[in-house]
Amino acid sequence: MSFRLRSQPWTAPQWVPAAVKRPSSRCVLANVPTPIERWSLKDFGDGKQQFFIKRDDLTGTSLTGNKVRKLEFLLADAIEQGCDSIIAWGASTSNHCRSTAVACTELGLECHLLLTSKEPEITYASGNITLAALSGAHMYRMEACAFDEADRRMKKLSARLAESGKKAYVIPRGGSNSVAAWSYIAAWEEMMNQPLFAEITDIVVVSGSGGTGVDLALANYYERSKSKKRIHGFRIWGTNADFYHHANETLKNLKLDLNIEDLIHVTDSYVGNGYAETWPELKELILNVSETTGIFLDTVYTGKAVYGIREELKLNPGRFAGDKILFIHTGGLFGVTDGSLTNDIIVKRRIEPFPSELTTYPG
Repeated sequence: MSFRLRSQPWTAPQWVPAAVKRPSSRCVLANVPTPIERWSLKDFGDGKQQFFIKRDDLTGTSLTGNKVRKLEFLLADAIEQGCDSIIAWGASTSNHCRSTAVACTELGLECHLLLTSKEPEITYASGNITLAALSGAHMYRMEACAFDEADRRMKKLSARLAESGKKAYVIPRGGSNSVAAWSYIAAWEEMMNQPLFAEITDIVVVSGSGGTGVDLALANYYERSKSKKRIHGFRIWGTNADFYHHANETLKNLKLDLNIEDLIHVTDSYVGNGYAETWPELKELILNVSETTGIFLDTVYTGKAVYGIREELKLNPGRFAGDKILFIHTGGLFGVTDGSLTNDIIVKRRIEPFPSELTTYPG
């Protein structure tokens, strides 16, 4: 059993309408508040813009990234329902699956992961799957399939576990649903207490399963600040339609009569050839940002979003409400070591022999 408290009472921000159904408890897993820092991005925009970064890559070591905020609410919900097992699914490189496995271990819950891969076999080349394995998760390989099929398989696994006396809680893709939506509503209140946040005109976030973008959009809508901020989501797979479909399901489950397209601006222009697919200019940007700012981006998630910021400032600067842009860094450090950048690093930062003239000494 972990040192973590399994769950504790939680109260939603006062600016959320009382009629909106909200959770009453939350597990404490993330190291928060995470800082908002100024970010000196070179060759971004026309020089008028100021960039900021919300360091949610610092929410923890093994629990780094945005997913731990979602799990604080999802796992509290599971515990309230008397569940002892958790089922989740994603790619073998998934930040969500790694975070779920680690969090389950800390809370004394059994974890089951359904993993997909484009490769015939899943290896431990990614830091994410290695940490999931080290956390003791039960892992199952399955071929890539539609989301509905993955959901059916999780339900079947839940029924199998029930036969052995266990009660499983099924987490949707990416941990994104109406329960997890409270994660970045809570984070918004956290940011409201950080001095730099008042200056921000635009907030940018990666859009994978899409939950974090929806959460931020709802927080922005609920809080109704005098200086309205514009929320942007940069897709890393699929289309805008994929996002809006899932986002509207979340709003429906929250019983909200809102048009998500009025709340968040999403673009699928920087997906490339799909999930985890990369290209030379993207990798060059990631290497340049890391060596000039000390911020690490990965090729699957955060790198694509930051690439999108740079390109949109060139091609469509009018999409931004102002010149003070905040990027929510959702983590992904373990994805940096998945090998996708290895050849580029070798070319750019070759390890040289130690100078022979420095190995001789006078006398």
